[in-house]
Amino acid sequence: MILRRALFCLLGFLSIVSVAFAQVSPTVPGTASLGQTRVPMILPSSGTMGNNGALTLTTALDQTYTAAYFYIPVNVISASTPAGFYYGVASSTTAITLYNNLYVSGTPKIPASPTPFVTTGVGGYTQTTGSSLTCWTITLPAGALGVNDEVQAHGVLTFIANTNSKTFNVTYGNSNFIAFSETNVSNSFQSFQGGFGNQGTVGIQVGTGATAGTLSASSATPYSGATDGTASKTLSASLKLATATDYLVMQSLTVIRIFGANN
Repeated sequence: MILRRALFCLLGFLSIVSVAFAQVSPTVPGTASLGQTRVPMILPSSGTMGNNGALTLTTALDQTYTAAYFYIPVNVISASTPAGFYYGVASSTTAITLYNNLYVSGTPKIPASPTPFVTTGVGGYTQTTGSSLTCWTITLPAGALGVNDEVQAHGVLTFIANTNSKTFNVTYGNSNFIAFSETNVSNSFQSFQGGFGNQGTVGIQVGTGATAGTLSASSATPYSGATDGTASKTLSASLKLATATDYLVMQSLTVIRIFGANN
């Protein structure tokens, strides 16, 4: 009887260990979050920079963002501040107070105690155009993705509704797996979803999802990539304007890894 009970206990323990291993082993199909943001990342229009980070925009945003990051070009907040996405608190759709909290990488966070600027603003400035500006980025270590793994990204954008190009990309290494340009004159909202999967090797990828902006009757092509996953690579999202009086907002982004079977 004692031996039987001991055997039952051992079998139960092995069962628990087996389930736990399945939950963490990348050889077992499942999903895991690679990164996300719910803090808006905003590429605003040109504007006027006052003292101490007081920003007035030329073009009103779609709402009053009381906790967000705003892209500001180099030497605008003062004569010696770098370009980047700065934390800001808006009091209206055009008036924002910027803080000396610069986004670098990972999940954007709302500072518990934002750092005020003590600066002399440059006055009127022109927003950056024609360049993809990284608004979210993480680094995947070498070998992080298995030979059959898939990555999916989804989220929401808002923007000014006009025919000017407003471009959004999500990139693995140097290859865009979500890439589209908004020129919608009747809608200022776009949800997106897309992804890629390794094709039996970590050095060849194929698109595994679609997003509205990547498909058209005249030029739709499947995504393909050749990013070498044996070395560390970045996953990133970027915003780009063609016209300095427009704006583009990444409201949210979620990126997940889907484990491939038999990696």
